[in-house]
Amino acid sequence: MDVLKKFWEQAKKWGVEISESRVTKVGKDKNFSLEFEDGKKLDSKTVILCYGRERRKLNIPGEDK
Repeated sequence: MDVLKKFWEQAKKWGVEISESRVTKVGKDKNFSLEFEDGKKLDSKTVILCYGRERRKLNIPGEDK
């Protein structure tokens, strides 16, 4: 989490637009085209995908160790 926090702070410092909205559609031509849950659309050269914050449990013996 510390690395993520530093990444976030550095991105803000450089003026990067950060969106925490849920993406419903991604298209790729020359750039990426994104559609969000709220209907907003965005074109971008770069996309960073983050898939959740919690680890999934495998429910196997010794997993907690």
